[in-house]
Amino acid sequence: MRQRSWWGVALTGVAVTLIAWFTLRPSPEDIHKVAQTDFLCLYACGDQALRDAVLNIVLFVPLGFALAWWLPGWAAILLCIAATCGIEYVQWGWLAGRDASLRDLLTNALGGAAGVGLAHGWRRVLLPTAPAAARLAT
Repeated sequence: MRQRSWWGVALTGVAVTLIAWFTLRPSPEDIHKVAQTDFLCLYACGDQALRDAVLNIVLFVPLGFALAWWLPGWAAILLCIAATCGIEYVQWGWLAGRDASLRDLLTNALGGAAGVGLAHGWRRVLLPTAPAAARLAT
């Protein structure tokens, strides 16, 4: 396995550990909030909907980035989607006070895809050519 692949596997382990820490712990103090949220809710799901959506995206960017270091882009995105489906299933069925929703599935998948995009295009963003820098600035 190439050195980049080993780094990708190691970063994937770190990303999975962080995601598990933030998403797979019970939160009994939030049971009453979860009972009021519908799984099919996409936008206004509670009083912290925008914050939750942004945090879900940010949480999955490192996983998509790490997976893209050692897997093809389509496989990395599919693994991010599978991971979020598994997390939401566990939250929905077994974790007290954890909120599973369709919005979480979509924002987690979006975060993973953004991470894959960053892994493949980080040089264009951080070291752009002069015309690309002008487009990015615009």
